[in-house]
Amino acid sequence: MAVCGSVNGTFVPETFLQSALIGAQSPDGRCRSFSTDANGDGLGLLLLKRLSDAERVGDRIYCVIRDVLSGPDGNEDKTTFVVLSAAGQGRLLANIYLRNNFDTRKLLFVEVHGTGTPVDQPIEANCLGRFFNRSNLDPLLLLGSIKSNLGHTEGAAGVASVIKVTMCMYHRGITANMQFTSLNPKIDAQKYNLYIVQNFVPFSSLPNNGKVVIGVNSFGMGGTTTHAIIEEYQPNKTSIENGHIDDGNHIKSKQYFIFIFSTKRRQSLNHQLMI
Repeated sequence: MAVCGSVNGTFVPETFLQSALIGAQSPDGRCRSFSTDANGDGLGLLLLKRLSDAERVGDRIYCVIRDVLSGPDGNEDKTTFVVLSAAGQGRLLANIYLRNNFDTRKLLFVEVHGTGTPVDQPIEANCLGRFFNRSNLDPLLLLGSIKSNLGHTEGAAGVASVIKVTMCMYHRGITANMQFTSLNPKIDAQKYNLYIVQNFVPFSSLPNNGKVVIGVNSFGMGGTTTHAIIEEYQPNKTSIENGHIDDGNHIKSKQYFIFIFSTKRRQSLNHQLMI
């Protein structure tokens, strides 16, 4: 068993000044992934366990991490040091799905890095489109980003994306991409059959292709690219026979969640809470 996570804290103004100089800060404090008008702190923790061990003791299993792969994106197609390389991202995707012998047409959704910057966002989306290469006869490739909900947690962005996907698996649906007005015209959504999720999409409304599988993108400003393949957990026969799976007759323990919101003014707080 292991606790895995990431923490990012911004404590000095120089951090914001540096990122503003390269166009990474939004003037209105909102991250608009995929949107044409796209212009923090964070912490996330995951409890990881071998699947066989979790099944044996009857743990609640939210999802299964099938594979994770990281690598440098190289120096191809990069106008500046911090711009994403489509060639590097494409190689990473090819390597991870090839070594898993996975039919990419069965991938339901990609939780993208989705910074909302006008340069990187089309590069990432179009690279995904070219790799998965969905035609109009194939299922839509759904795209979204937790950054549109939380903002950019920088060093903790990857774990935030994984937690979102974990909750999507648990609640059986894809959550909406917020702060979206109209699609960035540089994203070839129609050509690659891409769809930005704008409302909650329950798994039950989608074609039944068996186990739900979701991809997760996360990139570093220095050129590191990472992709994870996360699967829906489906209990095996042994786990069901051992009574470790909730069949509706077991009493579920209550769960309590703490949500922390921080703003300068009460009006802003009410806006965040949608009051």
